[in-house]
Parts: sequence; C-alpha cells; structure tokens
Amino acid sequence: MSKASLKTFFIEVAAASPIPVMMYNFPGAAGGMDLDSELIVEIARESPNTCGIKLTCGAVGKLTRITAGTATDKFANYPRQSSTAPDFITLGGFADFLFPTVASARAHGAIMGLGNIYPRALAHLMDLSLQQAANPNAETLKKCLELQDLASATDLAFVKAGISGTKWFLQKHHGYPTARMRRPLLDFDDAKGAELEKDEDVMKFLEIENSLGK
Repeated sequence: MSKASLKTFFIEVAAASPIPVMMYNFPGAAGGMDLDSELIVEIARESPNTCGIKLTCGAVGKLTRITAGTATDKFANYPRQSSTAPDFITLGGFADFLFPTVASARAHGAIMGLGNIYPRALAHLMDLSLQQAANPNAETLKKCLELQDLASATDLAFVKAGISGTKWFLQKHHGYPTARMRRPLLDFDDAKGAELEKDEDVMKFLEIENSLGK
C-alpha cells in the first residue's frame, strides 16, 4: 500500500469523525504495515481533527522525529479542529522506554499492556519522569533509572509470555476472574507460570506495585 493511499485514508477518517481521532501504528497487528515518521507528521499537520498517535513499533527514533515535528512552537501553524483536544499527543506502546520517552523525547507517555499488571508502579515511574524533566536532579534520576530498569526487564518477560501469560499472572496475583484464552490462543499453564514467577525483576516490580497500593 502506498504512502499516498495511507495518508488519504487517515485524513478522510479524521475528517468524517465527529470527535478527534488518534492514530495507532502497530505493525505486528497490521500485516507488517509500519507508518514512518515523515508520513505521521504530514498527517498531523494536514488533518486538524487528528489529535495524536500511539506507537507500538518500538522505534524510539521515530518517536523523537514525530515530537520534533509536533511538540514545538512551529506546530501552532497547523491549527486544530477541536479546542477540547490537545494539539498532538505522541505515546509509546511499551513500558521499556517510558522514562526517556517522557523525560527527554518530549512525548506524553505510553499506553502499554504491562499497565494491566503494574498500573501503580508505572504511574509512579511516569510521575518521577515528569519531575525529572521539569526539575532535573541526581536523586530523582537514580529513582527513575532503577524503576525503568525493572520495567524494561519485566516488559520483556511478559512480551515472551504473551497475552496468555499476562492473563495467568493477573488471575494469580490480582484476582482476575479467569486466565482462559479464546482460541486459537492456548492457555498458559501453571508450569510456565512458575517459570515466570522465578524472574527476579518480575517479582521485584510486583513488590513495588503492591507497596504503592498500600
């Protein structure tokens, strides 16, 4: 599919929508189709009802190029259709680079699967990252890096475990009602779950999550 056809599609969808539209770049769920930063910035500028993008492609360079084109004063030259929506939000799709996403890349945060299991710990990392961006200091930086290291390692563990591993862990540790998967996905058995629980980073991050809940 050509860049021109993709651009036309997203602009026409946003123009027809009664509310602002956020794009979602997820090559793994779109047959490998991967929007590049140049196309995304073009759409952002030419589509006043497009309010942002979520990047589940893991491309940090792409994220920084998008914020360079949309998170600066120059973007004011491309007015938005709705006064209730932000100018343009750029979000990552993984927990493994949340701190640099927020603290140095001028992005706005992330929407990630790991948030189902560690919502408080990741929100805490987000808060610390925003603090470090606004008022850099060595102690906050140390806390950010320690939490980010845990989040990155844990994110990798659950990427390997997949959706079924996430559901198993939610049932075991958060009282989720079922770990059963819809076919063709297979259930995550207890033996695999026991291996996941042997991961020191996974369990340490869970300790932090539970301590914040108290």
